[in-house]
Amino acid sequence: MEIDRYQLLFYQQTERFATVEELAIHFNKSELEIVQAMNSKNALQSADTPIVEDGKEMNLYDVTPSPQKQSIEELLDLKEALLHLEKEERELICNRYYKDMTQTELSHQMGMSQVQISRKEQKILKKLNHMLH
Repeated sequence: MEIDRYQLLFYQQTERFATVEELAIHFNKSELEIVQAMNSKNALQSADTPIVEDGKEMNLYDVTPSPQKQSIEELLDLKEALLHLEKEERELICNRYYKDMTQTELSHQMGMSQVQISRKEQKILKKLNHMLH
């Protein structure tokens, strides 16, 4: 690439790299065009492009976490954390978030006030958050 060659020559003469402004002047281009040209050398690669690391060949699919993989792992972590809760805590969270029960409905079911359910829920959520992070 011409910019890279010019940068090398510029560095050899000045012991520093040329600025975008200096490159734009030299190539008679706008600074934006220079930046775009410099960024284009970092072009996208196909996800099938082989990558060799520690003698093991893989591709970008192997080394890039997918949102689906990540969400499955997060769900498994959450399931594990829920198993470490007390039975009443697990019941409250499952009813509240999996069965979409309101705090008022839970208060009637569990024999507590809505305020008690709210406080208990917040305490359990903090506990779960601590387990997951």
